[in-house]
Amino acid sequence: MIVGGGSLSRGIKLALALALFAGAGLAVAAAMKGGRIGPTNLVQPNGRRLRPAGKLTRLGNHPNGGALTRDGRFLWTLSAGRGINDIRIVKAKGRGAGRVIQRVLMPGLSGGIAMDPTRNRVYVSGLPASPHTDETPPPGVPGQQGDVIHVLRYRGQTGRARRAGIIGVPPPSSAPAYQDFPPQTSKESWPQELAISADGKTLLAALNLADTAAIVDTKTRAVRYVSVGHYPYGAAIDRAGHGFVTSETQGTVTEIDLASGTVSKTIQVGPHLSHPEGMVMDPKLPRAYVAVTAQDLIAVVDTRTGTVLRTLSVARPKGNGAAPIRVAVTPNGCYLMSADSGEDAVALFALPKANGKTCKGRRYGHTKPWELVGRVPTASYPVAVGATPRRMVWVAAKGLGVGPNPHGPNPLSPNDSDNEINHFQYLPSIVRGESGLLPIPSHRRLRALTPKADREIVPADSRKPPPGTPLRPNGPIQHVFYIVKENRTYDQVLGDDRRGDGDPKLTLFGKKYTPNFHALARRFPLLDHVYADSEASIDGHYWTAAGAVSDYVIRNWHQNYAGRGRPYDFGSYMVSAPPKGYIF
Repeated sequence: MIVGGGSLSRGIKLALALALFAGAGLAVAAAMKGGRIGPTNLVQPNGRRLRPAGKLTRLGNHPNGGALTRDGRFLWTLSAGRGINDIRIVKAKGRGAGRVIQRVLMPGLSGGIAMDPTRNRVYVSGLPASPHTDETPPPGVPGQQGDVIHVLRYRGQTGRARRAGIIGVPPPSSAPAYQDFPPQTSKESWPQELAISADGKTLLAALNLADTAAIVDTKTRAVRYVSVGHYPYGAAIDRAGHGFVTSETQGTVTEIDLASGTVSKTIQVGPHLSHPEGMVMDPKLPRAYVAVTAQDLIAVVDTRTGTVLRTLSVARPKGNGAAPIRVAVTPNGCYLMSADSGEDAVALFALPKANGKTCKGRRYGHTKPWELVGRVPTASYPVAVGATPRRMVWVAAKGLGVGPNPHGPNPLSPNDSDNEINHFQYLPSIVRGESGLLPIPSHRRLRALTPKADREIVPADSRKPPPGTPLRPNGPIQHVFYIVKENRTYDQVLGDDRRGDGDPKLTLFGKKYTPNFHALARRFPLLDHVYADSEASIDGHYWTAAGAVSDYVIRNWHQNYAGRGRPYDFGSYMVSAPPKGYIF
């Protein structure tokens, strides 16, 4: 976002950068080449024009997880944003597929979910309720104190759910105080991913802020604890009765003997701060697949020996940034699917069978073992993927974008407060997710979908630099001043500048109130079509200082802003650092 050049008194060349971030939930109501950003033409603030594959369903506020029922007929999605948290159940098969059939209000959700493979029962990780107006569920909704696992049942024919109690998983006495700024001594569990055994008798929960895993007897609902790595996230159980939990900061997987409740071994799947997140077991072979998010890798673990057999890369040639979050395997064990949040796609790998060969036939083509067969384009920020024998589903947290919100928060209004902010179109509360339902693509179909996914990572309005540009290596510009105007959009400040493509009706702080800013805009080129990916101040800081935001920040700041008790460790501790570090 460098906009011009000049010289200081000593002849040092410089450039001035003006960045207007949507830092308080304020989107830009301006146009770009091809129309407005947002759902109308699928152009995102980063310039990508998305063309998601499959039948689309609009979901709730920033979903952060989802799973298919054991018969594959219904998709459960978990809204886990700054606004109202709920479960939305989507019909995934038959007439009316893609329709939301039920909405279940919840206090708070992290995205963790496990489907019982033996009966119509579902377990969902529960967080505290938000204290803010219009976001607190009715008094009768259980688990509003958080640190619980919600138990629900559903009818096989209709798919409709009802509550079946809660299981408390408070932090054990051995849990450390969670990191926060300023430092304090409080403890929380914050259940994240869940896994359930093949017989449905044992549930495993990764307690993200307690450095602990909870082992739950699903019949008696008795809970045992075992200490694991720092910031546990993913959970899985193999057919031998061993549990596995990932550690975001240590880059490890902890293997647990579920019968004795003890740690068997620790498996290194990535370096420090590599953020291993989602994990899944192979349905046919003793293998686990671990999404190492900050490394753009999927680690393949032999669960018999506790060793990493190989890693699979989803990285693009330009470098890391695909950010795989969760993984799944097709029921026949032919494909490994990775929900890559940073590239808005699901990557598919060909898995070898016990004989070392891949699945054959017209559907699978002549693939090599472990080959990246192709990518399926999704909506923005996919967080979950799943499959039945014939269909695949994906869930994307940011959906198709929000677009202009001319009724965004007004700092001159008495309603401009954390509790009353939803009187406006507050951006974090109106981000809506999407799910996609489609047949598992054949090898031929993947050859058609992959180029679409490749094209979509290039901004729709990208242009080559003009001849003779001073913005080049070893060019005349040696210093850059980077000025960030937090919490304001272009239109709010510069919409009154007739040279730009702004809307004066949206101007709140025009030339009368911001004479210096307008003077800078007159002296240097006016940037009326530079967009920010941020939805609030906190992720805007990361876009400003690093050009990227880690999944740790994206999934957690919403619950911090909602008052659900997530610590404010953003920028204060290395756990929240972006994958490639900071520019500034």
